Amino acid sequence: MLNQEERVAKFFDAISKSAQDRHDELNHKNTEMLNVGLKKAGDKARAQAQAMVEREILLNEQELNRTIAHSTVEKRSELTAKRAEITEKVFESACDKLLTFTKSEAYEGFLKKSVANLAKIFPDGEVVIYVKKDDEKFTSAIIEAFGRECTVEVDETIVIGGCRCKAQKGALVADDTLETRLESQREWFLSNSGMSVVL
Repeated sequence: MLNQEERVAKFFDAISKSAQDRHDELNHKNTEMLNVGLKKAGDKARAQAQAMVEREILLNEQELNRTIAHSTVEKRSELTAKRAEITEKVFESACDKLLTFTKSEAYEGFLKKSVANLAKIFPDGEVVIYVKKDDEKFTSAIIEAFGRECTVEVDETIVIGGCRCKAQKGALVADDTLETRLESQREWFLSNSGMSVVL
């Protein structure tokens, strides 16, 4: 039989082994729990970091889009203003050339042809032909070109030249002033000048 010391030693060994096994098991469980906790914390931290990064990217994109939109509006406005400025210069130059034309010998022929065309629109009835102040000197040539009786009057709104014809009875008006002809070219010019504002 085993003596008392051997039994105590075996008992102590058994308790030690059981304690060691229990310690190892607890240590393993703690390690697993710690690893699971660390993984969860890491996943959560990564998710939070990813969300922060995505939010920052979104905010930066929004700011960039605002900046681009503002810049686009600003540049479009500048281009529109520049286009208007160029258009005005072109039409001022054209106006100057038309005024020069009205002082030439060819202008009287133009005016007579214009009046003859207006006579086709007004084949009968009393009419008034309006001209600018400087064109009053062409009154007899205008009446002759019209081909029948008409009245020629000065219209202060006609600045460049040409004429406007109105039936004395009724609302029919035909405008063949150089101002109207020039202004009718503005839309064509804007469409065909290659100065469209597209950004």
